[in-house]
Amino acid sequence: MVKKIGFRRIELIQDDLPDGKTFYFRINGIPLFVKGSNWIPADAFEGRVTQESLQKLLQSAVLSNQNMVRVWGGGIYQRDDFYTICDELGLMVWQEFMFAVSLYPRDGQFLLNVQEEVKYQVRRLGHHPSIVLWSGNNENQDIATQHGTIYIVDYSVLYDGTVRPALLEEDRSRPFWPASPSNGYLVMNATMDLYVQRWGLSGDTHYGDVHRYDYNDMCTNVTFFPRPRFASEFGFQGYPSIHAWLQVSDPSMWGNTSPFMEHRQHHPDGNTQLLSQMKNFFHIPNNTNVTRQFEDFVYLTQVVQSLCIGSEMEHYRRIRNESHTMGTLYWQLNDIWQAQSWASIEYDGTWKLLHYRTMHSYAKILISPYDLDGNISAYAVSDDHLNDHICDLIIEVTAWKDGRVMDLFKVGNIKVSMLHSEKVWTNTKSAIFEHCPGKINGCFLIFKLISSGATLADSLYLPVNLADVVLQKPNITISNQRIVGQKAMFTLKCVAPAPYVYLYTTTGGYFNDNNFMILPGVSKSITFTGYGPLDTSTFWQFLQVKTVIDTYT
Repeated sequence: MVKKIGFRRIELIQDDLPDGKTFYFRINGIPLFVKGSNWIPADAFEGRVTQESLQKLLQSAVLSNQNMVRVWGGGIYQRDDFYTICDELGLMVWQEFMFAVSLYPRDGQFLLNVQEEVKYQVRRLGHHPSIVLWSGNNENQDIATQHGTIYIVDYSVLYDGTVRPALLEEDRSRPFWPASPSNGYLVMNATMDLYVQRWGLSGDTHYGDVHRYDYNDMCTNVTFFPRPRFASEFGFQGYPSIHAWLQVSDPSMWGNTSPFMEHRQHHPDGNTQLLSQMKNFFHIPNNTNVTRQFEDFVYLTQVVQSLCIGSEMEHYRRIRNESHTMGTLYWQLNDIWQAQSWASIEYDGTWKLLHYRTMHSYAKILISPYDLDGNISAYAVSDDHLNDHICDLIIEVTAWKDGRVMDLFKVGNIKVSMLHSEKVWTNTKSAIFEHCPGKINGCFLIFKLISSGATLADSLYLPVNLADVVLQKPNITISNQRIVGQKAMFTLKCVAPAPYVYLYTTTGGYFNDNNFMILPGVSKSITFTGYGPLDTSTFWQFLQVKTVIDTYT
């Protein structure tokens, strides 16, 4: 037998702070900000999962600038291929033992079975360098805490007295984390075999990791976001593409409140929450053609999902230095079937708009604007561990009517320090939009970090609900079309600003960009990479382009 192995040094750093402890990974001596997602089983029937499908999903994570996946304790231990692919891609794995959201027995036979399970899995997987942490369970610590003393005793016997010792017999090279979420431990001394957990509900942002879901408040409002050490779960739902629905239904079954869609929705009040959150950003599609209306609704739920999760991702990256926040794992990467869900990748591997937003929000260099207390501010964030960058920050106040720059703000010689986040600009809304026709409803902002003439990062900021904006028809055109092997290249142009442009095809693969703004007079070059050679006779026929104004009646 031949096994590939790798070598790296892993440390989970929990140093004392005046208000708690740090929680971050140090890999080969470098502090790492984790940018990743949660992995669930790739199919309801494991036998249908192929090495090819695992490769596509995990490669898609890396292409969106992710460096970690959390194998959720409510799923299954993944097959060997999964970890081998992660090894080869340099994708770290937070591996949980398969216990989740339940109370478990502690009789001797069951504990012996658990001990054997832990030892078997650690022996099977322990040679994979991608695994950087073992975690005891998903959300069971809180369940035990809520149920009282006897359940805490049961919990301690199972996890502290069985899972942890069995793991340590097999592997002391990796850190063990008691649960996700967890406040960690009060005492841990491996030499003296002392281990005492820090009990209490896991919402304490001063310790360990947190899970956070908010389906009712405005999902981009930063005042609702916590400031934890590590955010290991957070998310919001979106519909998969029309192509996904055609795999399991026909148009007569479509509609946000249809019996079929209610059946596919396994999150309580999920469809109502999707509609409610959409009202914060857009008008609600009302086309008299019910099929077209549903297609528009699906598109806008994907935009909203990208706004909700993308805003929270960037919040955690902005506060890395202020609040010692060092990780973000959104829920979730992949899907188990065609349904409304939190996933950024559909069941068949198609990237939802959230996945393209992830590629932007997880970029190595980020300029991240946000709104608070009547001001708009921006942070420059860098995960570059080799170089600082000297940049100019440009903010263009751009008119919705025709894309003209109505005002411009510039901050020169900004030092974007490696492994650092810092606020680099703030101004009042009244000052920003002073020269804009229609004031705040008439313009949007484009932020750019420029270094040596090249754009290191850019971001779009829309200050109001687009239902309050007079959008113009952009008349998007496609030109310079060509196909070479597995790649299709083309150019987009428009005559008016086109927000949240959605490129879609039924061909398997991904675009180099999606969910973006096109401006008049600026060509947008697009490359689509297929999972196999592209059919020149059909690719262009099935390519679709959509933007917000297309959802208007």
